[in-house]
Amino acid sequence: AAAAAAEVVEGGGRGEDEPAEDGDGGGVRTLRFNSPRKLNAWSLPAIKETREALAEAASDSAVDAVVLTGTGEYYCAGVDLAAVLKPMPPRKLVGMIESLNKQLFEQYIDFPKPIFAAINGPTIGAAATSATLLDGVLANQRATFHTPFASLGLVPEGCSSVIFPKLFGDELANKMLHEGHKMTAQEAHEHGMVNVLVETEPSEGEDTELLNAAITYAEAYVAEKGRKRSRSPEELERLRQVNAEESRALAHAFVSPAFFRAMEAQAARKGRTPQQVVFAALRLTRPIWGMTL
Repeated sequence: AAAAAAEVVEGGGRGEDEPAEDGDGGGVRTLRFNSPRKLNAWSLPAIKETREALAEAASDSAVDAVVLTGTGEYYCAGVDLAAVLKPMPPRKLVGMIESLNKQLFEQYIDFPKPIFAAINGPTIGAAATSATLLDGVLANQRATFHTPFASLGLVPEGCSSVIFPKLFGDELANKMLHEGHKMTAQEAHEHGMVNVLVETEPSEGEDTELLNAAITYAEAYVAEKGRKRSRSPEELERLRQVNAEESRALAHAFVSPAFFRAMEAQAARKGRTPQQVVFAALRLTRPIWGMTL
């Protein structure tokens, strides 16, 4: 592990969904998304464990800052929709998604100490948008950033409707959010999404060189600015408002004809006829059950 006095937690002693803690070298705690067989996608248990790990780091007086990274080839494949979405009454589903999405990004907006990402590979959906809520991002050359919301019939989240245009300009933000453009690490660096690009050798476990660079970056940030976040209180309050608005819109998008149509097409491509039929039925009957929302 990169941090001093590291406690490396392998999948086995700690559940795969639980973030591994690599110690607090120099006052910087490292948390790794730790389900490489699932590309570090966030299931409900993973989201819960990450929230708890961040809360513990926030309350620990020995921790000055946090670095997030992934185990294996991916940083994170975003939210595992198959693991999160379960059959339930539509109104309850909408409420659950709105609350879950709001809390998911609030944990980064409201984190009281500097927080950084060491992006060690592909980064998708909520993992990509949440990275822009942090105080700094380092990435290796294998990292990519992909927000395929439109192809899923969904809408922007993670404050990306506001942050992406500021970072990339309207044209590129539109390509990212509505046309499924997959951004390379080099491109992200050129546009300021990635603060430091670190050339490293491929690794099946953790990218130690990238993680060391991120810890050094975090230590330098704390030495200069202390435990202050990079955004002002006013900016953070604005992000809370945007997150709440996007969470409401996203929750309703999950019960929209566009989402069901996208899921139908996906099921058809994978030869999953029963799923295709279910999503088609949900879409066709939407005018009826939609009145319960």
